[in-house]
Amino acid sequence: MDKTTAVVNHIIDIIIKRGLKTGDALPPLREIAVECEVSTFTVKKALELLQERQVVETRWGSGNFLSAPIPVELLSRQAAGRQIELIGFISRARDSAHSSSYLGALTDVASGKGFEVITHFSDHSQRLETQKVEWMLSRGVKGLMIDPVVREHAPDYLELLNARNIPYVFVTESVFTQEAVDSIFTCDNQAGIFSVMEYLYELGHRRIAYVGLTPISSPINQERFQAYRRYVAAKNLEEYCIHGVATGEELGWGELRRALAFKDRLTAFVCGNDFVAAKCINQLRSWGVNVPQEISVSGFDDRLWTGDFYPALTSVTFPVNEIGNAAAVELLRRINHEPADSSTRRLFVPRLVLRDSLAAAGR
Repeated sequence: MDKTTAVVNHIIDIIIKRGLKTGDALPPLREIAVECEVSTFTVKKALELLQERQVVETRWGSGNFLSAPIPVELLSRQAAGRQIELIGFISRARDSAHSSSYLGALTDVASGKGFEVITHFSDHSQRLETQKVEWMLSRGVKGLMIDPVVREHAPDYLELLNARNIPYVFVTESVFTQEAVDSIFTCDNQAGIFSVMEYLYELGHRRIAYVGLTPISSPINQERFQAYRRYVAAKNLEEYCIHGVATGEELGWGELRRALAFKDRLTAFVCGNDFVAAKCINQLRSWGVNVPQEISVSGFDDRLWTGDFYPALTSVTFPVNEIGNAAAVELLRRINHEPADSSTRRLFVPRLVLRDSLAAAGR
């Protein structure tokens, strides 16, 4: 057992023996260091491990405090005197529902195999993502699950991971690069767009426009836009593309007004995501265009609020749970040197969720 793990176990002993409750202060760093016959640096490392597990919080100028009950698996590991083995999870956003699902899947699978999961965030920065990977490696993680920042090319830290034989998996919204990157678990965006296009086609729609972010804004948008183009080409339909939708809050209304010049010809809008679809519907209604009576509108990602929107928004699910579970299982196989999936990329097929924003053409 290494010194850091021994100190973690000692701190847990203190919490149990003294009956400390959430909000109670831990002994000073120097006191713990003397009791464990280690440096204060080693004690700080042990406290960082407990902070990552959200058991301890540091209040600058006040000390360290118990912030939550000790997890059962950490207690059992401490009782068994085993070294804590770590797996890292790096998320591109702190408020991402997808990342929360990925982390939950990884934690469930990892805890069953005797691992703890530590988490860091890159905050949509490629530079920070690289720094977090390097930091994780300095902590001795056995493997990494990464929800990567959207990029066109392979991350620059892959060479480091491969050189150290650190297993990794990417969980992402798109095949974010055409380069040879191992272990991408993602959504089949083409299948999702095809599913809503085929449903509209069966409803009699032949004049369907794609409304979305500019296609060069990210690989996700490229995939969904190109899927639309492939479908209309296969069906010999006319292509209507409405771009100029800015990332975030603002929709390019000029582009949408241009589309309404085709109002008597267009019957449906397939939107690149749910936020674009919602803003599109609101703007159409403000212009007196009824959805779905005059124009059908669909989204993509099936956000939590889509069923409560008016009209309830037809959308395509993002199979986040399936992606997270499969990626976690694969990562643990590789860490434990078990037979693993040799495929470079795993695509998960989304599902069309029908609600009230689509209707038959000419209704």
